Amino acid sequence: MLPPQQRLKIVVLGSGTSVGIPMVGCRCKVCLSTDPRDNRSRPSVLLQYGGRNVVIDT
Repeated sequence: MLPPQQRLKIVVLGSGTSVGIPMVGCRCKVCLSTDPRDNRSRPSVLLQYGGRNVVIDT
C-alpha cells in the first residue's frame, strides 16, 4: 500500500446539473420548491494528493 502522502483521494462535492437547481426563470415544481433538499449544486470534485488540494468546479 502507498504511504498517505502518495494516495489520491477524490471527493465529489456536487453532482447536479450544469446550471444547478433551482434554475433562474424555471417554474417547474422542483425549481419552485422551498424544500432545501431540492437544491442542487453544479458538478464539482476535490482532488487531494501529496498534501495538496485541487477543486474542479464547473
